[in-house]
Amino acid sequence: MTTSEIEYTFYSFGYGALYHKFRYPLLVSEHLKHVDADVLEAFFTWYTFDDTKKLLFDDFIYHFRLFENICKNNSLPSSL
Repeated sequence: MTTSEIEYTFYSFGYGALYHKFRYPLLVSEHLKHVDADVLEAFFTWYTFDDTKKLLFDDFIYHFRLFENICKNNSLPSSL
């Protein structure tokens, strides 16, 4: 994904503030560079981040990587 695609996806799901908080670590680490937009969108569909609680970048990436592996193994339930 490009930087603009990542930013657009964060904003589309209401996580613009989270994107600004993690923008630099995401650029440096390139964790989302080779990820399909569909995976990040599905991640934001399944996960909810509360603005009132502190979220570290490492925690965000940990949960994203777990979700990405679940997607690759096709282990998600078909409905909420």
